[in-house]
Amino acid sequence: QGLEMTEQTVSAYLSALGDYSQGERALQVANDHPHLMNNATFISLLTALSHSDLPDEALSVFRGMETPLQTHVNCTVDALTRKGRLEEACDLIQELDDGEAMVQEKSEEQRSQLAFGWMTILGGAVQHNNLEVAERAADQVKRLSLHQEEQKAAHILWNLAQKGSSELLDKTGERLPVHLQKEQGKSTVVLGKSRISFVANDLISFYINGVPQELGSDMRHRIRARLQKWGNPCQHSEKIALAFALEQGERHPVLFKNNNAGMCPNCHKSILQITIR
Repeated sequence: QGLEMTEQTVSAYLSALGDYSQGERALQVANDHPHLMNNATFISLLTALSHSDLPDEALSVFRGMETPLQTHVNCTVDALTRKGRLEEACDLIQELDDGEAMVQEKSEEQRSQLAFGWMTILGGAVQHNNLEVAERAADQVKRLSLHQEEQKAAHILWNLAQKGSSELLDKTGERLPVHLQKEQGKSTVVLGKSRISFVANDLISFYINGVPQELGSDMRHRIRARLQKWGNPCQHSEKIALAFALEQGERHPVLFKNNNAGMCPNCHKSILQITIR
């Protein structure tokens, strides 16, 4: 109450609602302020719907946009892949991908965004054990990507799809002692016999085997320092949990794999920076 609703505040509000899986509320806010919806606010809305497991609503919003960007496509693809609707996700992203003949005519940003969309589908295909879609998506990333890190990540995911595994792997393909599991709004690192859980935007509370705990000031400072070093503004639970694991002296994994294949673009970029060596 009393907060002036601008494009910036609406975008921030929608993002916050997405962090807590309040997609229906986010949709209501967007409908109440249609004059404030722009490219950025639509990204926040689609992400909120994706994080709330509302793929039909995300698809409806996307179809109602006059000139959606590839980023909006990727957000909608994320919503579909989370629910295992992989063929629909492939069809959607294919609408803006004109095939091999057009690759050289695309800008680096366009190719990067398309590759990111196919990476999202690839992660979903691994999660839902769909080898056919995984192979298709891996081939598309290889075709489009200009970055070695993305191609490495696609190769590792493709190997996981073939093996039916969702373990964290190191550079040699060996299993790591650290696992990171992702649920809606919560991420859990498994260190030894302890399951340590974090929620988004909370650098104070955490849980050990379900029992509430409080981070010490030194650990909070070290985690904040890592988040700042990674350079992306969001404090989603997967990055907080990964920062905590690294502060415990665990080795850097090559692949971040979780039980909810989608993640926001900022987290995706950070995970590649952190884990691909």
